[in-house]
Amino acid sequence: MLDVTVIIPVFNEELFLEKSVMSLLSQTYAPKEVVLVDDGSTDNSLAIAKTLSENFPSVSLLTSSQQSTHKPGKKVVQAFYRGFESLRFSWDVICKFDADILLPPNYLEKVVQ
Repeated sequence: MLDVTVIIPVFNEELFLEKSVMSLLSQTYAPKEVVLVDDGSTDNSLAIAKTLSENFPSVSLLTSSQQSTHKPGKKVVQAFYRGFESLRFSWDVICKFDADILLPPNYLEKVVQ
């Protein structure tokens, strides 16, 4: 079995974050680790991410007191690398997903195949 890790940069995604993470945790092929990287959200995203990390052992939260530098594409890459540097487990497949997507239940299974 391959170990799948998911990193999700989060910035002001309170409307979508919980549903997005739950779509990952409900996969037919569960990720070993889901890292939420809050990038200085000013909405309720951080509180939602904190609750998810407290209630699900495979979910961890990395916070930042300041936002990444905003240049096209750079902000999300900086947040991803902060998450990458914090990984707790080894991985075979690593995914970066946006915090506002809902995945079909077999998405990671298809990725691993």
